[in-house]
Amino acid sequence: MKKNLLFSIIITIVVGIVIYLTIFNKQKNPTIVFGSLLPLSGQVSAYGEMMQKGQLLAVEDIKLKYNDSIKIEFLNTEHKKDVALSRLIEAKNKNIKYFIEIFGSDQVEHCLDYVIQNNLFVLSGVDTKPDLIEMGKGNFFRIMPNDAEATKEIFQWIQEQNLKNIAILYVNDDWGTGLLSSALFNIKNSSLNLVGQYDINKNQQSFISTVAKLKEKKPEAVCLFIYPDDGGRFIKEAFRQELKTQYFATENFTGNDMIKTAQNAAEGIKLIIPSTPANNPVYNKMIEKYKAKYKEEPSIFAIKGYDAVLVMYDILKKSKSNNIEEVKKNIRNNYSFQGASGKISFNKNGEFVSSKYERLEYVIKENRIQLIPVK
Repeated sequence: MKKNLLFSIIITIVVGIVIYLTIFNKQKNPTIVFGSLLPLSGQVSAYGEMMQKGQLLAVEDIKLKYNDSIKIEFLNTEHKKDVALSRLIEAKNKNIKYFIEIFGSDQVEHCLDYVIQNNLFVLSGVDTKPDLIEMGKGNFFRIMPNDAEATKEIFQWIQEQNLKNIAILYVNDDWGTGLLSSALFNIKNSSLNLVGQYDINKNQQSFISTVAKLKEKKPEAVCLFIYPDDGGRFIKEAFRQELKTQYFATENFTGNDMIKTAQNAAEGIKLIIPSTPANNPVYNKMIEKYKAKYKEEPSIFAIKGYDAVLVMYDILKKSKSNNIEEVKKNIRNNYSFQGASGKISFNKNGEFVSSKYERLEYVIKENRIQLIPVK
């Protein structure tokens, strides 16, 4: 009888220990931490905030669906290259090795040597400089089409408008000169005639002489490879000087910074952005949740920020271990993911397989400037 009682006590203790360890281990399940280097103050902070909102919404969806412990460590780069590198080092010292954004092509290019040396993994939703994939040597991926694709699409649209003579206005930093290089390459394969290319400084305040030079060349179209707040000041001056032309830009003109300055002078500016497939349930659900949470329409930056988190989480879960080499291998091995922005996949070189572009135009509607699709 005593033996049976002792045996029962031992069994009870063992069972209790097993239950305790199970609960304890579950509680100690390590939190997945991603780093996100965004400009949360300074010139382009509006775009950093857009991406941050999309990323946070993705974290909510992951927790709701998978009950996983996940967080994002946000680090403010102020859109300065040296600050971005310092923030990256800071994150690495906190044992963060997966990053779902280093915002800005010039920012990530400045950080790539450190990324490679320390075998970190960066997935971006915004960096478009064409040679970043090659420079990243397998440690950098993106889910946004590169600038070579964007300029090709812009030139196609210009030609469809039966326009011939074009000019290019670009900011003289890594991003702007990268876009210019892509444009100069693609223009050789078009019927367009480049009548002038003009560089500007970031945060340039006066565009009087720039607009005057453009007026002398009489371009039928001007490609704006500049930042939106600079773009607003340029458009306002071009309107004042009555420069008659058509303007084409990329997705960075979708924010409010340009409109705040240019206001109704922005009417007629044409943009291209990566399109989202119709009848995409992931997109529809994301839009609904985003609008309910933030009381605004999500921009392409918010959508790409959302997708970057989901892709990083997905590829980590599909890798058997938290090993960067396995993650790098798996993402190149016929990886595919259906995100809010559509199908996300990569070619054998690690470059994002780009989707089609959507064409938009600023118009004055209901007494305010609005961005609407071009049919």
